Amino acid sequence: MIHRSREWPSRQLALWPRVLFVDFHGVLSTAPLWYSIRSNARHPFRARLEPKAAELFGQRWQTVNDWMRGRHTAAEIVELLDIEQPQSARRDFFLRRFYHDCRTMPLSEPLVEALRSAVATWNVVIATDNMDCMASMARQRRDIRSFSDDLISSSEVGVLKAEDPAGFFGAWLDRHGLTFANAVLLDDGKANCRAFEEAGGTSRYVRSPDEAVDAVWDLMRPSPPAIRCRRPGRRRDRAGDELIDERDPSWLNVE
Repeated sequence: MIHRSREWPSRQLALWPRVLFVDFHGVLSTAPLWYSIRSNARHPFRARLEPKAAELFGQRWQTVNDWMRGRHTAAEIVELLDIEQPQSARRDFFLRRFYHDCRTMPLSEPLVEALRSAVATWNVVIATDNMDCMASMARQRRDIRSFSDDLISSSEVGVLKAEDPAGFFGAWLDRHGLTFANAVLLDDGKANCRAFEEAGGTSRYVRSPDEAVDAVWDLMRPSPPAIRCRRPGRRRDRAGDELIDERDPSWLNVE
């Protein structure tokens, strides 16, 4: 296992001339916001919260997007939802629970392990369209620091990945002497992947944490070695041998 520096963001970024940007929701974690309440059918306050959350994320996408752009705070959103407060809890229960769940949201363990291996040869940076609370709580998590070098959140840069990839990723890349040509995005959003590629990067579209695990291990897999063969009428090196990449199926036809 690679042991990461306690300092975070890491100052070792310059060691690797490439970066793997990893999405959070849908890739690192599939848990919903307020997961400890919404994922527990027996939670006594679930009936109060679930209809309000469903309305927010199902019908108020402009508000959610503005929240992710940093135009609203978590406290403002909770107040907007106007959730009936339980008499047995403090007045700010749902806001405190929101921050608690952001800090403890479960991550995909197989993906975390894959990324802990990836940091040996890649800069790993979480790149997420997310809210103020998620960004601030993620930076406090030791498990996240164990496999990543930094974090970019739309709530801090002011734009979403798909709408302005240069605005989202550009400052980070410039700051570390990299370009989109040095970057790979691992994301479950097709629009995010398409925009990233149009900006000059490479993307891996994944539909689940399991697919993300496969993608990470694939990125770390060394390229197949070239083999030497003789074939008349083809370009050769000084020794008279032609270098052929075995990923090219035509090499199978060598006589």
